[in-house]
Amino acid sequence: MSCLSVFPPPPSDGEITLCEFNARLISESSETADVSKYVPATQGLNYPSININTTSAKNGGKSLSKSTDQEWCPFVQKDESVYKKLINTWRSKGFSEMLLEVKKSKDEVPSWLWHLSGGTDAVLTWFSSLYGRLFPHLNMSREEMISAFSLVSSWENSPIRAFAWHPHVAKFVIAWQDDSVQVHTLSSDLIPLLKHKQQKAVSCVAWRPLSGSVLVVGCDNGLFVWTVDPSSPVVRLGSSSVRHLTYPGHTPVTAVSWSPSGQFLVSGSPADSNLMVWDISLESATPLYRAGGGVTLTTWSPDERNLFAATPTSLFRVWETQTWTCDKWSNLAGTCQAACWSPDGKVLVFSVANDAALYSLQFQDVGDKENTSSMAKGARLAVRCTDLTPHTWEIDDESVTTGGFVRSMAWDPLGERLAVIFKGEDKPAQELVALFKTRLEPTFEIMPSGFVRGPPNTSPQLVTFQQDFKKGALLTICWSNGSISFIPLLFSPSALISSHNQFENGTLTSPVVL
Repeated sequence: MSCLSVFPPPPSDGEITLCEFNARLISESSETADVSKYVPATQGLNYPSININTTSAKNGGKSLSKSTDQEWCPFVQKDESVYKKLINTWRSKGFSEMLLEVKKSKDEVPSWLWHLSGGTDAVLTWFSSLYGRLFPHLNMSREEMISAFSLVSSWENSPIRAFAWHPHVAKFVIAWQDDSVQVHTLSSDLIPLLKHKQQKAVSCVAWRPLSGSVLVVGCDNGLFVWTVDPSSPVVRLGSSSVRHLTYPGHTPVTAVSWSPSGQFLVSGSPADSNLMVWDISLESATPLYRAGGGVTLTTWSPDERNLFAATPTSLFRVWETQTWTCDKWSNLAGTCQAACWSPDGKVLVFSVANDAALYSLQFQDVGDKENTSSMAKGARLAVRCTDLTPHTWEIDDESVTTGGFVRSMAWDPLGERLAVIFKGEDKPAQELVALFKTRLEPTFEIMPSGFVRGPPNTSPQLVTFQQDFKKGALLTICWSNGSISFIPLLFSPSALISSHNQFENGTLTSPVVL
């Protein structure tokens, strides 16, 4: 079992990690760092320089407590009838919000309706308090709930609220603190801006697979599905390019995941026990209800046969997507903090809050005697595959300690590199990102690689990988100062090496050129 004590020493304070080259991570002083010395620009690794000073997000975003209640209007005009206003409120924000709207409209509704809403609200409040004892997170404000379950280390203070690479094209989307969303394409200087007055408190974004133009934004008011025409010269997209999808009680949305075929979208909210399965073309949703107090994390396996869903409690579920039945794993040491699927969908790596370790679940094919289809069933017991107990190194007469509880993590599309962000003791995240090497064949194994350090006085907020990188893996890290690092990890994929019988008498006879 791998552990941090066998890692090489991390980069010194003041250094910045540039790339992985010749099987080791290269770091240099942040003042003179130049990745082109190791990775020539002719290899096509020209990525934009992005930081908070080059965007409109530097003014910061408004808090929900100050903006949402005052500016929010459920697609109605102020001169509309009170009944239509109530119906739209119920459709957009749920039954409880509709009752509050009735109480605010005492002079516009019949007295019997006002008294009925007051009594109903009192009963619901009593049940909510009882429910809140079982699930304490339901007592949080909406902003606190988003911050607690967002993938970003410090969502409330981070300039970057969400980030996602396109699965097939060299472009990515960034959500900023002011709720503006930008699309960056590496082959174009145009940067489309996606902004809507109802798109508040953005917490997650995701591109639709097998589509070059559709992406979804999850936020406090539900889902916004944008269509960004890559051939259009329009920079600021209007309401004709977006669809707003909501379901009563299903807010705020903090987790979204597309099926690999792009047919379905799933969304989760910590305040709703329903896992929503959306058919975007029909704009319809099917709720999958299971008790658990909400859904905090969801991710589809690459083979599309399984769907992972975590809850705010000490259990998570894996849904089988042919029959839509699920298995659950409970009695964990805490809530599931992060989870990643292997490229073949047969290994699930996850971490648990307040447990300094990584666990793995193996999934095996189970044939169906009645037809030729098969399902992937997970082992009943998870295996502790990595010990993340903090370790201390002595560097330049200073002590550097890292490790502990996992905040978030990401696995590259080839299944060769796993990046982990750790929680900090007195801050949301530690300064170093741990990078592991992984191997799926002949058996699953996690091995140490090294540590990644960012700009001075910053901590990692979000970590991910480019999905279509051809030369190994492209590690992408969003930092607390609003900058983004694109770190090429150059290596020959194991599958490509194993396909060549290249070793003869210790000599490489079929070299792989990067």
